[in-house]
Amino acid sequence: MKKTRLTILLAIALVIASSISTFACTYSVSVYHDNTATSYYYKDGTISTTFSWDNSNYHPNLYYQESRYGYTHSGTLTSYATSTGNTQTFVSSDPSTDWYQYTTKTYTTLYEGDITNSQCGWI
Repeated sequence: MKKTRLTILLAIALVIASSISTFACTYSVSVYHDNTATSYYYKDGTISTTFSWDNSNYHPNLYYQESRYGYTHSGTLTSYATSTGNTQTFVSSDPSTDWYQYTTKTYTTLYEGDITNSQCGWI
């Protein structure tokens, strides 16, 4: 009977310890990521826009990793809000260029989610 109780107590302690270890290995994070759009306005009336992040303005998720306590934690974060900075306009002073002005605008997106240590199950 005592051996059975001891076994049950050890099993409960092991479950509690592994739960604590799992929670200690997962962190909620919020990060901001910038993406700058540059638009060239050409003399023939066309506009060309490029983006600093993967040449795209569509990033619903962000893979994120950082080191904490000697371990790498990572995870996929979800976008929650995007704000737009002021547009800056630059005019060409060189008449030989095929564009007459370009603009830049920075979009800042908030990403949130959990990052986890890949070795959580082994700690």
